[in-house]
Amino acid sequence: MSNNVIQIGSVIEESIVRIPLNTIDSAGGSVTVTNLLPANIHIHKNGELTQRSSSNGMTTVTDYDGVTGNHLITIDLSDNSDPGFYEQGADYAVRIQGLTVAGQTRNIWIAKFQIGFALWDEDLRDHMINNTAGRKLRQLADTVLLIGTSPNLIGNTSISIELNGDASTVDGAYDPGIVSIISGTGVGQSRKIYEYDGAQKLCYVERDWKVLPDDTSEYMITADSGGISVNEGKLQLGSTSTTAALNTLASGIENAYIGQIIFISAGVGSDQVRRIIAYDNINKVVTVNSAWDIIPTDQSVYSILPIYWSVLLASDFEIIADYVWDEPMSGHITTGTAGAFIDFIKSVNGGRWRILGSVLIMYAEDNITEIARFNLIDDGTNIIERARI
Repeated sequence: MSNNVIQIGSVIEESIVRIPLNTIDSAGGSVTVTNLLPANIHIHKNGELTQRSSSNGMTTVTDYDGVTGNHLITIDLSDNSDPGFYEQGADYAVRIQGLTVAGQTRNIWIAKFQIGFALWDEDLRDHMINNTAGRKLRQLADTVLLIGTSPNLIGNTSISIELNGDASTVDGAYDPGIVSIISGTGVGQSRKIYEYDGAQKLCYVERDWKVLPDDTSEYMITADSGGISVNEGKLQLGSTSTTAALNTLASGIENAYIGQIIFISAGVGSDQVRRIIAYDNINKVVTVNSAWDIIPTDQSVYSILPIYWSVLLASDFEIIADYVWDEPMSGHITTGTAGAFIDFIKSVNGGRWRILGSVLIMYAEDNITEIARFNLIDDGTNIIERARI
């Protein structure tokens, strides 16, 4: 009789294990057997002496398909006559006791197997080998922060989605991040998370939902590095026609955002853009360059973009004026320019002139350098300028 132990390997929970068995006599010929019965089959778990007490779920076929010496043993792992005996992660050894082959009684080990995890229930920690599908899947799984279904108890809004009880209670835990609706109402939508309120478990998103999520909406939150904005989130109460009350994470430096852009991206007053001309770091309030068309509220989501616009103060204009009027005239004498004209007037006022025949000659302040000549004509009443030479 063949005495090789079959290494079946890992099988799925509640599956069927089939063990083929060959019996031969001392001369090597195939022979049939007696006593190949479920009651003669013993299964041991994790190398323990204790074995499965019930033979329920086990079947045997002697001389399978009518072929002498070929037999089949079947074990149904879904049979729970011994509660908890078959379980994921355990290994099993199968033996036959009291089998009669060619007039001899045989006790033999015939097979070993383990009950593994179904493919999608496999523990990802067991799949760390580089360049394998399991490792790649594990790397993808590491970017998933949370999966759940929105309870919608507080009430989802156009700019928010409520997370379930598994979500973090820490403010900012998921921002920046991406929330995607993966099933239920609103499936297929993805939004950047601009602010997370841990106490209420609310994610405030960058753009209004096209379809409002409800309590059937399953979401997935993945990690994200964020955009180019220097501050973003939900506005607080207190915005006016020319101000916006930023969130508590806004800069603590006075006038930190002057010259930058504030964009109302979602909620009340969305799609408005203004330039920031002042920032109160104590109250976290920015002043904008022109009045809002629609005043934002605490139901408005915003971002501040690091696009710098130079903002001139009154003192700046004085400095610029000083620079203009204190410029040396020697640097502005190009013909046809305002500077050259002013220089000419200055020279005329400071230099001499004379008439030589019918020509008027003008000199610079040094009374030597000639700066202009004019042809003169007498019409009998007055002398008038006709043309500059």
